[in-house]
Amino acid sequence: MNVVYETLHIFTSGKPKGVSHVVSSSMAQESFRCIALSSSPSPILWKLAEHVSIQDSDRVRLLEIAIPETQYGIWDPSFAISDEEPPQTREDTENLLQNASLFYGTAGRAWIKHLTRNQDNLSSLIPADISKFVKARNTNKARKNRIAKKVALIRTAGKLAVEAGLIPCSTRDITAACKWAYREIVKNAFGHELKPFKILRHIEKQLKAGIFGSFKQAEISGNAKLKRLDGFVNQGNAKLIVTKSGFEKIFENLLPQSNAARNRALDQIRTNLIEVGALLTDKNGKHIKSVNIAWGGQRRLIIDLKHVKKHRKKLKQSSAAKSSNTKERRHRKKTKQAIKAPA
Repeated sequence: MNVVYETLHIFTSGKPKGVSHVVSSSMAQESFRCIALSSSPSPILWKLAEHVSIQDSDRVRLLEIAIPETQYGIWDPSFAISDEEPPQTREDTENLLQNASLFYGTAGRAWIKHLTRNQDNLSSLIPADISKFVKARNTNKARKNRIAKKVALIRTAGKLAVEAGLIPCSTRDITAACKWAYREIVKNAFGHELKPFKILRHIEKQLKAGIFGSFKQAEISGNAKLKRLDGFVNQGNAKLIVTKSGFEKIFENLLPQSNAARNRALDQIRTNLIEVGALLTDKNGKHIKSVNIAWGGQRRLIIDLKHVKKHRKKLKQSSAAKSSNTKERRHRKKTKQAIKAPA
């Protein structure tokens, strides 16, 4: 596993490591972009974590997309580019593999010819297209930008392949697939970093977007329809009442596809909400409580929206104070360095 780990780092670093710094300084600076595709029943990072300490440098190199653990596997309908795309079958997978073996290299030769014939135009087009995709992701996080650049390269290559007549789909399909892939990769890479402020802010955003309805106290106790809803807001006490599936629905955009990774993320979210007092628990510490809906007790999760707002503001103020202190320390350090520097 250590050999695999080191090899992956070399191939995905963008430059060879077999030449010393002394010699390489006098040589032409060559770089490359290598993307290795693999399939595994479990994320590679999980396996590596058993042998080495996983760092952000690993997460931006090993771009993992978890396949839904359903009967469809990679052909799961949730992966479909459009609503019209039907679920595929095992026979389709075997057909794909058979044709890949029969016609291996055919598209590759046509691809190289297309690149060489259009080299002058592509030398400026490719960097511009990559930059466009990265900019559209609207993130100021360096590590997410590194992931976006890799996905952008795949997108650009896919678009060029479509234009060359090598892939039977549209450039819009390529872009949609790469947008989806980027979101899934980021969720799998950094889903473990669902910090309290992000969770609380996400709840407020989802409610503002109208994910659940809002009802007065008098409407709740006698409304049988509410039993069938995933969630609703009790206006009287500012409580969000949700089922287990409703709770997942709130954080759907933050959750990985893999069941195992998804459950770990949900556990972390629940723990964080309980710690700040936003997710209510009973005297035994259990977070699923009985709620009176339509004259009957229903098992639900209860989120106190007053606590959500209160602690979100508190965490924001704390973060702003830390940021201000960091800027002040940097300013003092620069001032000291300027004083010590010779005139």
